[in-house]
Amino acid sequence: MPYSILGLEEWKSAARAGQPPVGAVLRKQFVPDTAKDAGGRRVSFTISTGAIDRARDTIAVDGWHLDAYRQNPVVLWGHQSGDLPLGVAESVGVSAGRLKATVRFAEPGKDYQTDEWPSHLPTPETVLSMIRGGFLRATSVGFLPVTSAWNDKRGGVDFMEQELLEFSIVPVPANAEALQDARAKGFDVAPFVSELKRCLDSFEPGTWLPRDEAEAALRSIAAPRVVAAALDFAVAVGKAGRVLSAANEDRIRAARDAGTAIGEQLDQVLAQVQAAAAAAPPVETKTPEPVLWVRPSAPRFVIDPRVVREAVSAAVVEAVRKQVNEARGRLD
Repeated sequence: MPYSILGLEEWKSAARAGQPPVGAVLRKQFVPDTAKDAGGRRVSFTISTGAIDRARDTIAVDGWHLDAYRQNPVVLWGHQSGDLPLGVAESVGVSAGRLKATVRFAEPGKDYQTDEWPSHLPTPETVLSMIRGGFLRATSVGFLPVTSAWNDKRGGVDFMEQELLEFSIVPVPANAEALQDARAKGFDVAPFVSELKRCLDSFEPGTWLPRDEAEAALRSIAAPRVVAAALDFAVAVGKAGRVLSAANEDRIRAARDAGTAIGEQLDQVLAQVQAAAAAAPPVETKTPEPVLWVRPSAPRFVIDPRVVREAVSAAVVEAVRKQVNEARGRLD
């Protein structure tokens, strides 16, 4: 029987009228909470459950026909059956009410030659590393409906029996900024960007990659930002014209080294502080009092460098002005 790839909405429209197309291959995306590392270039995925999905459909877990797929259990990238597979499913079956598969990713130099890998595809090594890094974890099943029924109450389809034809890793990032984080870590994300654009232009929009997710990922990866890891610094000025403490000065200099734009402003602030210190009389050393704290709530966060520059400059300049004036006997 010849198969045809059919858009989900087109298929559902016919099913709603009581005439579901025969021989039509459908695709359904699933994003599990985790992709479990099984060791040895192996990752275990949940690729389908019986839960109601975003299209208001259900796929009966006990209704999967798996024999045909087990004869050729290749795992593809984005359903691109004409290209090299990423690996093979060493096992696929139903467990604890879920359809699960353990994938062994192809090994460079053994299963494929790196220099011969198509440039428009991410390599198995890249996909495996991004999955293990938490940047990527979505899969999509391509299946042939065998028995189904339209659910009027829910406005969706209940697939009761279906044959698994293939399944793919698809470029749905773990969150909208995952590809940008991956790029910052040195991953080649160009094939992911190409795949996201291809999905937006596909004849089956929203079936295995929702358009809003693709657009959000593309916007995120194109947006400039500064990532500060474990940043925790304070600008502190003591009483009566005391300069920055050595620890805080080191922190500012470290922040200065992290970016030229911020560094230029911090250099100016440090020069003002040092000039004020040279002109002020010696005073008793006291514990510095913080006037500005920038502290993240997580080990990684996104911050606009202009906010840091303006806040640091304003706080330090004001604190130095106040302390110098106090050293001169002024109270304002």
